[in-house]
Order: sequence, then C-alpha cells, then structure tokens
Amino acid sequence: MEPYAKLFVVGCPRSGTTWLKRMLAEHPQVLAIPPETYLYNVFYNPFVKTAHLSLSQRLKAAKSLIKVYGLLPILKGFSSEDLWQGALKYYDAYASKQEKVGPHHAVSRADLAKYIQTVRTQYADLSQPEQAKQLVRLILDGYFAQHSEPRHRVLVEKTPINIKFVDVILNSFPEARVVEIIRDGRDVRASYQAFATSEAWARQSTAQVITNWKTCIHCGDRFRQDSAFRDRIHLVRYEELRRHTPLELQKILDFAQLDQQPSVVEQIIQATDISRQKDKGEGKLVNKGDIGTGSRLSSQDLAIIDKIAGSTLQRLGYH
Repeated sequence: MEPYAKLFVVGCPRSGTTWLKRMLAEHPQVLAIPPETYLYNVFYNPFVKTAHLSLSQRLKAAKSLIKVYGLLPILKGFSSEDLWQGALKYYDAYASKQEKVGPHHAVSRADLAKYIQTVRTQYADLSQPEQAKQLVRLILDGYFAQHSEPRHRVLVEKTPINIKFVDVILNSFPEARVVEIIRDGRDVRASYQAFATSEAWARQSTAQVITNWKTCIHCGDRFRQDSAFRDRIHLVRYEELRRHTPLELQKILDFAQLDQQPSVVEQIIQATDISRQKDKGEGKLVNKGDIGTGSRLSSQDLAIIDKIAGSTLQRLGYH
C-alpha cells in the first residue's frame, strides 16, 4: 500500500467539526471516513479506563457494563478476554442499531475479528493498550486500502471527542496531524438545543454541555502547550472559519500539506457553503451555522454557563 498521511479533526461536539470535515472531504487528495468512528473510545479506552475500575466503580456503572461484559467481570474484575470480547460486543451494538456513528462505518465485523486476532498474536509482547493502538492502525490502514484511489494522499477521520486522545494519536502515527476547531461555548449550547429536537444524545443539560465544552478546551490547551505536539496541531476558530473561509481553509490545507490552488479552495467553498445547503436547520446534522446564537439563550442558561466556564470564555475572547 502506498504511504498516506492521517488528519484527525477534533473539538467539542457541535463546534463545527462536521462542516470542516465536509470541506476536507471535498478535496481531491483526501479520502474521508464519512461519519464519526469512535475508534479510540470503543477500542482503546476500555483498556486504560474500564480495566482499572475498582469494585465500587464497577458496581456504580453496572447497569451499562453488564450489557457488554456480563455480571462476573463486574464482581471479579476484567480479564483480557473480557475486554477483547467487549470490543466486539460494542461494535455489534453500534452495527445492530444502524447507528449514524460508530466503528462499523470504518471496518467490517469480519475484518475487525481478523485484526483483533492479529494484534493479540503478532503483538502479544505489548501491553493491552498498545495492542489497542495497533488495532486502530490496522483499521485505518484497512479502510484506506479498500477505499482509496491513486489521487488520495490523506485520510481524514472526524470524531470530536478524540480531543481527549490527541497525545495517543500523535504518538501512534508519526505522520499524523490534528486540526482542532473551537467555538463559543454559548453557541455550542444553542446548537445542542437545536439538535435535541431530533437526537436523544443531544438532550443534555446546560451544565453538562458547558462542562464538556470546558473540558475539551482544556484538553486542547494542554496538548498544544506540549512541545512534542504543538507543531502538529492546527487550531481554528469556528467564527473565523465562517467569516474568512477562503483564508482559514487555505491555512488548514497548508497545514495538512494538501493542494491549496485558488481553484481547489473555491470549489470546496462552493460545495460546502452552509447557506446553500438544503438539508440543514433545527434537528439536522448541520444547523444554520450562525454566529452568536448563544446570546439568545435564556438568562438562566447564560448564568449557568458563566458560573461554570465564564473565565474560559473570557480568556478565549468570547466574553
């Protein structure tokens, strides 16, 4: 297989990651995995988080854990076999419900089982978290091999919550880069409210949404301040991308080492112009994309946001 680069789009959900990924997907040199894959959440996180839960933590989370692992691991602790079988069960849960996001969009069940067998045998000397990293590599390599064309040079994967795994991603793939997009937390909250009319996962409280937004912002800050990663992370503000789309898009393409010819940039902008998109609005994957919608939140919501993240908003120039 010809060498290719990996570009990960991350940030707080509803920050504009979908729009940015659509722009990148329009580039002739890019192959983009259509939906969010949650590869690190599903295949890596259990080995660094679930595996080390105490008995009290396992009992507290028993309602969700028992569906995947059964009762015995909750009482006795998770074995390696439990976690690998759990990876397949998580995959099946996404696939059986035909979820709009999930790992089934990046790999077939048969290939996943084959890849798991590969990492457990060929990388048996590695720790389980390291094996999980190798599994993600096999999945991404397999996707590129199966779907790429000769013109493709970069594979784009967009899962916003991967902002929490930026160090894992960049340490795993020396050629990989990350584009982080941030947006006014109040507008993020307004976007959640609009999306909640059709999606149950978006029906979160204002406190939940703004706390997660703040966590994502702090994750990005931490990784960008690390000298080992800062040159491989490009930060873009949603507001600037909306106001100065050609300039900001050109910067992103330059960072990703993709063709930036004016004709290419213009074609991407025309194809992904939010104002021209028909299937958008409240409850849709792409809302109106307006700036400043958070100012129309209720005074109660704004008070909650200010209490939790007022200093962060101010530091970013959003206050």
